[in-house]
Amino acid sequence: MGRQHPHHGSIGSVDVDQSYDTPEVIGPMTALLYNNYQSCLYKDETIYTLKKDVTFWRNQYHQEKATLSTHASTHTEQVVADHYLPTRGIQIDRCDYTILRDDEMEPPGTERLVPQYSLAVPTNWLSLILAKCKDKGPKFVIKKLLDGIYEPCQLRSETASMLFKTEIGSAIRAFGITKLKMKPTCITEAINSKVSTVNRMLRRQDSST
Repeated sequence: MGRQHPHHGSIGSVDVDQSYDTPEVIGPMTALLYNNYQSCLYKDETIYTLKKDVTFWRNQYHQEKATLSTHASTHTEQVVADHYLPTRGIQIDRCDYTILRDDEMEPPGTERLVPQYSLAVPTNWLSLILAKCKDKGPKFVIKKLLDGIYEPCQLRSETASMLFKTEIGSAIRAFGITKLKMKPTCITEAINSKVSTVNRMLRRQDSST
């Protein structure tokens, strides 16, 4: 059944209502108003149907995208080296993040790290990091975000200012400012400290091979 539409009131001095049997008996002007009213009802019903179609196909799109992402992640794990996990300290799983367009919906189970930024991360992954880093301080949280998103080789010779020019780095910076209430200089220090640690580790590995 279609939606129930409320009866409209009067237009000018003429009542427009569905109680008229035929427009012809009440004059051409009223008949025109009545026809316009019926046309609006039809358009309203069409818009309602189209909105339902949009919702349905949007959901279908995101379900299919999530399925493809799962297959892609499985394939990637087969051809890419295992995610680096330190032998000591808190270990963070790889983040299967997504870079979104401005108007793109987040895949199911993910959220934008910061609203209005393009980096979307799994909600459970982010919650687990925050739980593991409880009482560790905001700089520690920033470093653990880097652990999950980047591999050590990707941070080689990078700097905070270089990362801030990327979609990922700018989102992490915004997260530090808005969510962790950090000063920008503290975020820069945390990232540069992490990069320095990574470079030392990589140099040790290079010297041992």
